[in-house]
Amino acid sequence: MISILQATAWYPPAYLGGTEVYLTGLVRELRSCNITSKIVAPLGPDQPDPYEYDGTTVRTYSVNEIPSRAELRGEERHKGFEKFSRILSEERPDIYHQHSWTRGLGSAHLLKAREAGLKTILTVHTPNVICLRGTMMRYGLHSCNGQIHPQACGACWSNGRGLPKIFARQLSALPPAISAALERSILPGRFATALGARALGERRREEFAHILANTDRIVAVSRWLFEALLANGVPANKLILCRQGIDPNFAEEANNLASRCVETRNVFRVLYLGRWHPVKGIDVLVRAMRAIPSDVPITLSIHGVGDGFEERAYRSYVRKLAAGDSRITIGAAVPHEQLALTLVQGSALAVPSLWMETGPLIVLEAKALGIPVIGSRLGGIAELVREPEDGVLVPPNDVQAWTSALVTTASRHIAQSRSLKPLAVRTLREVANEMAALYAALL
Repeated sequence: MISILQATAWYPPAYLGGTEVYLTGLVRELRSCNITSKIVAPLGPDQPDPYEYDGTTVRTYSVNEIPSRAELRGEERHKGFEKFSRILSEERPDIYHQHSWTRGLGSAHLLKAREAGLKTILTVHTPNVICLRGTMMRYGLHSCNGQIHPQACGACWSNGRGLPKIFARQLSALPPAISAALERSILPGRFATALGARALGERRREEFAHILANTDRIVAVSRWLFEALLANGVPANKLILCRQGIDPNFAEEANNLASRCVETRNVFRVLYLGRWHPVKGIDVLVRAMRAIPSDVPITLSIHGVGDGFEERAYRSYVRKLAAGDSRITIGAAVPHEQLALTLVQGSALAVPSLWMETGPLIVLEAKALGIPVIGSRLGGIAELVREPEDGVLVPPNDVQAWTSALVTTASRHIAQSRSLKPLAVRTLREVANEMAALYAALL
């Protein structure tokens, strides 16, 4: 029996995003491979330690809400780090497997596991291990190859914080020592942040070097991310490509639902299911819908998740954009157990992301039902959607192109007899088998 401590920055029931759905399903499937898992997560003082979720023990520790400047510079640990260290000592797993890269679960935690004598694995679910901006979009406009260049990365990050590109480039050209000294000497604020952008880029490169030193294996969940990690010097024998998969139970339910769905529709129903966040491009989708002539029989139903400050602000912004157009409705978030039933009621799934997704799982789930996907021609979406079999790919952040794609797809499908053809997609059972082989190879 192999024991794994799976570390993640978020976990149910408090959080249930794509990575959390993936990890809970993976842990469940690993049991059939004779592998036991426990979870460790920085869930804050309100969560008990331990608690049980879906038959798995979850250990928790807290992280101070407001970091000190020394902590942001990597010079001290967050408050609560001692509890994390104690959990490592108490659990004594065979392997430490980290799935997040945040202030509360990052380089120091990986190092501590290494110092405890554990085999270590890092699965990269999002590009923030290499990208300061977290999107892999150069100046928010074009996809980036992901290579860490402190000056260029610092400029891009500063621009993302609101500094005009020309000034961002000039400030990021400061020598690293001067940038670091200015960052330390000036009171916190946007100007100090801009002056320290080059130093921040240097720290990201150093942090990535620590990843290489403190991991036995690094797992990428998409091909483009695999290539970006290779470009940053990850040895080929340390890097594993293990794509995401959906819950096998969902795949079975999807197959049953799709086989019974035969109908003719006079309205083309577009669905959005995902996070309320600007990088998800929901506003682009709404603008495109509003540009469609009123005589085109098409509707859009938005089911977003997320209740943080940024999510609430973005949701309010999208509501204002959609106001007055009765074809656009904003509904409640859809529980995962109702996802298949919700998807099958739609004519197509829209995924208008503005960043380099590594999935998303919702694309696989739509494909399992035979629901066409209209998605951005970026990252993991472009890897998963084959044209024309699975749907259509659209230039990101291009309202006119999205309008055209929606109208064309709707015109093609309206009034046609609808018989869904579910596709065989990768499941978490396959992922678990690959992870089990990886764990066994390390021991």
